[in-house]
Amino acid sequence: MTPEKESVTAASQACIVPQLLTGKKRNVEYKNGARYHGDVCGNRRSGYGHFSWPNGAYYTGEFVDNLRHGEGLPCQVDI
Repeated sequence: MTPEKESVTAASQACIVPQLLTGKKRNVEYKNGARYHGDVCGNRRSGYGHFSWPNGAYYTGEFVDNLRHGEGLPCQVDI
């Protein structure tokens, strides 16, 4: 799965950390092994951050309302 086709929402993929997260540079680990380090507002990726999928693909850049938005660098892994 490539980052360009992935749009994960907090509602469809529960966080291991159940409390409401808001702030700069938070670390979030998802049950499927994905990870996010960056700005969070109300449990949603919002601002600048780094999201990595379990297969090694990642996206570093801007997020708005849990979606990649604006400038960013996607990287997919060749198998």
